[in-house]
This record gives sequence, structure tokens and C-alpha cells, in this order.
Amino acid sequence: MIFVLIIYLLTLLFLLKIMRKLYILSPSVIFFSVFIFSLGVAATTGFDIGMSTFIAISLAGTVVFFSDIISSTITFQIKHGSLKYKGISSRKTLLVIIFMAIVTWLDFVDIRNYAQSDSANFLLMIADARENSYMEEETISHSHAVLQGLYLSKVLTYIYIYIIFYRKILLKESVNFLYYVPIALFVIQAFLTTGRTEFIYMIYTILIIFYLLKQSEAKWSSKTSKGMIKIIGFCFIVFLCLFLLISTIRAGGELDYKSNLTSYIGGSIWAFDKYTEVKGLSSQAAFWGEQTQPLIYSVLAFMGDSHKQVVMTLPMMDSKIGCLNIYTALGRYIHDYGVFGMALIVFVVLFLYNFLFKIIKNQNSNGLKVIIYALVTYPVVEMSIEERFFCHLVSARTVFLIVYLIIFYKVLITNSKQVRVE
Repeated sequence: MIFVLIIYLLTLLFLLKIMRKLYILSPSVIFFSVFIFSLGVAATTGFDIGMSTFIAISLAGTVVFFSDIISSTITFQIKHGSLKYKGISSRKTLLVIIFMAIVTWLDFVDIRNYAQSDSANFLLMIADARENSYMEEETISHSHAVLQGLYLSKVLTYIYIYIIFYRKILLKESVNFLYYVPIALFVIQAFLTTGRTEFIYMIYTILIIFYLLKQSEAKWSSKTSKGMIKIIGFCFIVFLCLFLLISTIRAGGELDYKSNLTSYIGGSIWAFDKYTEVKGLSSQAAFWGEQTQPLIYSVLAFMGDSHKQVVMTLPMMDSKIGCLNIYTALGRYIHDYGVFGMALIVFVVLFLYNFLFKIIKNQNSNGLKVIIYALVTYPVVEMSIEERFFCHLVSARTVFLIVYLIIFYKVLITNSKQVRVE
């Protein structure tokens, strides 16, 4: 049945291509691609899905299909031209580098202290920190100042990724080598988290900013999408290398690479299938939003109106491909709202993302809109693995990131000399 589901999703994707002009990195295409990929990886283990899983994922694919069709009917006033920026001064970039270097060092000190290890081996120290976080069932903590510094570092990195591609693609000009240093420092910070998701987001950000600027340069020609396939393939290889490196760090140097990769990409499908097999497709939540509304209940707890705890870490399941506690985004949605609530959420989220994508396309947007789009649309990349929209994006953290982005975009870029170009 898993192959029938893959064929059904491929058919929906093919129908979209026939009915309208389809872009390779539009939110709908990404949704179908990640689910087809995860299902394909799960199928390589000889695993097959049950009827409940087939119904849930096919329903999700169907509502994404219609959300894409409906969003395509919305019209915008088409704007031509964009602002031309000289770039970011070396003086400002040096200040950014000094700031990010300090934050990276403070991050390293926190990780070293959390690891409670005297090991001189960098990889072992990070592995110890990760193990301690599991043992104590909490994330590696930072002071408020360091945490805000990490948020700002991410924003600064996104700005530099944008300006590098902007100068190379739209201006056809060389790039100051200092622009690459903040990105390198952020990579170090990402390694220190010992998590793999930050690298997924970074690769997605690089890919989507490059794609949007390249399409802007080509006036959204379909020929650009053909060339992007090679670039997406390259980025996927980079992701695999980083994934395996981080997995090795987390495992302390001993790892079955094939099993680890299979469990991460395809294991969520297996866990989701086992969940629907036991629990069915109706809501099983003890209270509304039990697994998906951390922001609401943290605000209520702060106000003293609720003591309910949102379940962020789901129970582990043993399988032949390892211990798993990721159930795709659909698993959390069904648990909290039932299968029809899941369908409504998927429809709204993908409609919103398709709407934002169309704004970028039709208004030929560059700059702040492109970076914000990259910053808020990453949950669709992980929908076949884990829920990120409510559990990660809808948070105070995102507010800080967007505020920092608006401020420092204006400080670093908008204040540069600019002229209107057609």
C-alpha cells in the first residue's frame, strides 16, 4: 500500500504541473517531495503502511493540492524593478564578526560546562553534553544574554547569505571575503547545538534565497527550475555529509550510518503508522493542543491561568530501524484535533505559505521579504518528519528573530546607498 500512496502523491504533483505553472521550490512541491522521499526511504526497509496511514497522508496531500489551486487564483499587482544596494561595509562586517565570535565562545563555554567533561576531544565533549541533556530531559541551557546573542547571530547569518547571493546573482559583482566569516561562525554554533535541524534550516535558507533571487533575475522562467535540480542534488549531498557528521558526534564516534539515516528520514512514517494503528484517526488529546500549543499554555501559565504541560518530547517506540519518537507533523495534528482537524491545519498552513510565495513572485520582491520568507517557511521541509509550525515557529523566539532581522537589515543594508533599477 505504501507504493500506492507514493503513486497517488506523484499523481497529484503531476496534475498540479498540468493545471498551472509549477515552481520546483514552491511550498506545495516541497510538501509532496518530502513525503514522497520519506515514504520511499521507509519502503526500502520492507515496511508497508496500514489503511489509517494511507487515508491520513492521502487526505493531507489532497488538501495541499486544493490549497495550491485556490491560492493560485489570487491576483496581485505586478511590480517590476528592485532596489540596488552597494553592500555592507567592511567596518560593519568586522563589528559583526567580533560580536559573533564572542557569542560563539560563550556558547562553547556553556556546552563545555554542561558536558561536565575534562576531555580534550571536541567531538567527545559535544557528545557528553548531548547525553547529559537526554539524561536530565532538558535542552542545553544558556543565559538570556547568550540566547539572544544566538538569535541575533542567526539573523546576521541570513542577512549575509542574502547579500552574497544578491551581489553575485543580480549585480554580477564580487563579494567581500569578510561576508563569509559570519556564516562560518554560525556553522560552528550549529555544531555546538549537536542537533541536525539547524543544518536543515540553514541549507534550506541558502537554497531558497538563491532560488528566489535566481528566479527574479530570470523573470521567473521555467528554465531556471531545470537548472535548480542539480543544485538541490548538491545541497542534499551536503546535508547528508553534515547529517552523518552530527550523528557521529551524537553517537560518540560509533554509528550505523545506514540505520541512522533510514530511521531519521523514514522512521517517522513507521512511527506514525504504528500510532494510527493503535490510536486511530480521532483525537486522543487529554486537553486541547496537548502536543501542539506550547506558546498558548506557556502564556496561560505565566498569567497563572493554567498548569497544563504541553508534551514536546513524544514517547519512544522500538522498531527494527531503531528507537523513534517522531511521528510526522500529521501525528501531532491528529492526536490533538483528529484527522479532519489535521486536514484543516495542513490546508491553512500550505495556503499561507503558497500565498507568501506568490507575493514574492508577483511583486518581484528582494531583500527583507525574501529573508523573512526563508525564516518562516522551514516547517514545510520537515512535515514528513516532525511538527515545527506550532511547536517551533509560533513562539516568542520567532518574534525576536523577526524584530532583530528588521532592525539589523536596515542598519546593515538599507542604509547603504540605493537606487531604483528596472
